Amino acid sequence: MSKTKELVCYRPHPSRSHMPSAVDNTEQVKIARLLGVMLSGNLNFDVHVSYILSVCSQRLYLIKLLHSQGMPESKLHVIFLALIISRVCYASSACGGFLNSQQINGINAFVRKTRWFGLCSPTSLCGSSLYLPENCL
Repeated sequence: MSKTKELVCYRPHPSRSHMPSAVDNTEQVKIARLLGVMLSGNLNFDVHVSYILSVCSQRLYLIKLLHSQGMPESKLHVIFLALIISRVCYASSACGGFLNSQQINGINAFVRKTRWFGLCSPTSLCGSSLYLPENCL
């Protein structure tokens, strides 16, 4: 078993779906994880955004459990920044320009949900769209 994977990048075209044969002892994959970013062969970040949103939803549930156990709001905000905002902002400068409007709306909907739970105020880091690299400091 080898750690080496081969990811073939291509432009999606309905009549040209031919994939080249794999190199010896190399597994050919359609999606590869590189430094925490899910890359697909057509250089689309759908898988990465859906993965990030599912992980952040799980972490938001953890924060809600901590809140129900009586943790102070100031500590919940620090945990929120460390677990969720850092995850959303990671690699946003690399993939932010490739996101489509549906992916951006999904990220912004998640941020609105965190604001509804009181974790994010409109004047804080979450006040605007998070997919932009300059907002992720």
